[in-house]
Amino acid sequence: MAIAVDTLGAILQDEPSPVLDGWSYRLRGLATISAAITTGAWVFDTSAGDAQQLAWLMERARRACMHMGMSNEELHSVAIHELGVAPSMHDALRAVISQCNTRSGGARPAHT
Repeated sequence: MAIAVDTLGAILQDEPSPVLDGWSYRLRGLATISAAITTGAWVFDTSAGDAQQLAWLMERARRACMHMGMSNEELHSVAIHELGVAPSMHDALRAVISQCNTRSGGARPAHT
């Protein structure tokens, strides 16, 4: 019990404590590693969500846009742009299909 009181007194007086020196470095290291893991998981989750949204939009717009003569590369760039500016996924889909119609002149090619 005397060690705890001495340790508390050393903490309050900003004196180095031999009991907490090893633990404080370990706790700082553990906190740093925990923060790095949490940040990494958040970044991975965010980028995975963006990729899923892009895949959803491309999958739904591809059929209409390919019939209009738009290449996959053009569709990809339009989809990325619309995901950044549209308020919702459905609005982005409408905008992408609208741009497909605009680029092709609004006419569908005849099926042979």
